[in-house]
Amino acid sequence: MRFVEAIRVTNRRVVLSAKLVVMDRRWVGVGVGAVIRRGDDVLLLKRRNVHGDGTWSTPGGHVEFGESLERCAAREAQEETGLVAGEVSFLAVTNDYMPEDGKHYVTERLVHGHALGGRP
Repeated sequence: MRFVEAIRVTNRRVVLSAKLVVMDRRWVGVGVGAVIRRGDDVLLLKRRNVHGDGTWSTPGGHVEFGESLERCAAREAQEETGLVAGEVSFLAVTNDYMPEDGKHYVTERLVHGHALGGRP
């Protein structure tokens, strides 16, 4: 949000008016996707109560302020699957524009070499 100020002269008086203007709320989010493999298999989750409801996706989510991409991928994997992630490496970046949902994300896909522990 921002304030817009205007000055106008009316009948030799100076009038200062201010109004609150709501800025455009469009933004691009940053997210990660954690690609967890076991052999040739890839762990997928069915999305619920979020955009893409009912579709399949890798675990992942929003990067928190000050959080590294690798830490975010490990955190999201553990929160969503119960698995403690091992070493991660870069896989790809996707530009996910979803005009029908009014969303736009840049998502880094990271591969987890293996899970160190936990139970899915």
